[in-house]
Amino acid sequence: MEKYELPCGIVEDLLPSYVDGLTGQESSAAVRRHLEGCPACREKYETMGAAEREVAQKDAPVIDAFAAWNRKAVRRVVLAVAGTVVLIVLALVLRTYVFGTPFRDYELEWTVQDYGSYVDIRVAPLDPNLRILGGTWEETVEDGQSTYRFTGKKVRASFLNFSSDSYGYGAPSELLHEIYVGDTLIWADGLEISEESRALYHACTPYVGNPSALMIVAAAVGINDEVGVFDNELQTAEEPYGWTLRFENNTPGGAHLDEQGIAWINWNMRRKAAQILAVVENLGYVSWSYTDENDTLHTETVTLEAVNALLPELVVRYNARFHTGWTAKDSVKDYAVSPAALEQLRRLLDLAE
Repeated sequence: MEKYELPCGIVEDLLPSYVDGLTGQESSAAVRRHLEGCPACREKYETMGAAEREVAQKDAPVIDAFAAWNRKAVRRVVLAVAGTVVLIVLALVLRTYVFGTPFRDYELEWTVQDYGSYVDIRVAPLDPNLRILGGTWEETVEDGQSTYRFTGKKVRASFLNFSSDSYGYGAPSELLHEIYVGDTLIWADGLEISEESRALYHACTPYVGNPSALMIVAAAVGINDEVGVFDNELQTAEEPYGWTLRFENNTPGGAHLDEQGIAWINWNMRRKAAQILAVVENLGYVSWSYTDENDTLHTETVTLEAVNALLPELVVRYNARFHTGWTAKDSVKDYAVSPAALEQLRRLLDLAE
């Protein structure tokens, strides 16, 4: 095929693209052939190429400077991120091993021993990997009675801190009223306060007509765990207001009980009913129902009046057995004033037949 020779005008139009390498293979070959035989176009090409190289040389320092700045900026960002990570890690290490954070009450366990002239309290972390840092027992005196409160920080066991695996204190018994670990009351007026009494106090509710609140009360006295699942029946139409717990439809629970099972559910529920009457302010009676082996339905009831009448007798028994000087309150509901009072009630009810 005969090769077509480009005229100078077309070559001059193509030169900028040719210099920049933007022309196609065939066009580039045609331009090269023309430049080999045309001095005028070749001179224009060389002039244009020199100008391009001069511009490139002028731009090179700017490009190099920008690249250098960009590399420095990247290094600064990397160093800033790395420095931030190091500071965060260092802060976590110092917080975990050196300075510590305040203990939450549920992260601690304690023992209380009454030795007559003083009460010995020992506090320790539940987690064996934790230690107590800066533990203190703060005493406050109000109306001539002393209250002690433990506070401390938790750290991980390490050579970086001066910590202890437990912290003890002997509080003089004279004028001693209450002992707290953080915000948790653990001892009051000669009694160690159980978790059950604290839970019962927090479950106090003014109205029997609140089923959600009643479920919290039932959990606090341990009905589901110790007796069984039940169905609710509330009587709120007139006083005395009542709460009936129906166990007969639930196994295990109160369905088809033998003689031993009947004795167990009645003894257990009498004790729990008295506690329920104490913490549900407008409740007048508690009933429970179950079936025996012959599928006969039985219903038992404990009234507020019956519990109130029993209190003086229970106090006399308790004082005789433990050499205390307790006095019976007018109503079982008067025991809902504090965890310590509810602890008294629970101990009295342990003596109920």
